[in-house]
Amino acid sequence: MNKQSSDKLKEEITKYCRKNEIYVRKEFIPPLTYSQFEKTMVIKNWKRMSKCKVEGNIERCFDCFPFDDQLRATVITDPTDTNILSLTVQGE
Repeated sequence: MNKQSSDKLKEEITKYCRKNEIYVRKEFIPPLTYSQFEKTMVIKNWKRMSKCKVEGNIERCFDCFPFDDQLRATVITDPTDTNILSLTVQGE
């Protein structure tokens, strides 16, 4: 089994955004335009901000830098760092 790399997780974040466009766009007031939303689907726009252990699992936080810390993703993987347990995207 392969461990999760930041690049692989960024790819999963962009897939999540693509699949949940309406939810992600509505995380902002006013909601994101489609051209703004497109920035969430670019892997290089996501930067890992932290990595830590939480209750035995591994938590990584990412920031979508075109939005100045206003759009973040949190990915939690199992203790072996091979399976994604949770992926959330949240705006401020």
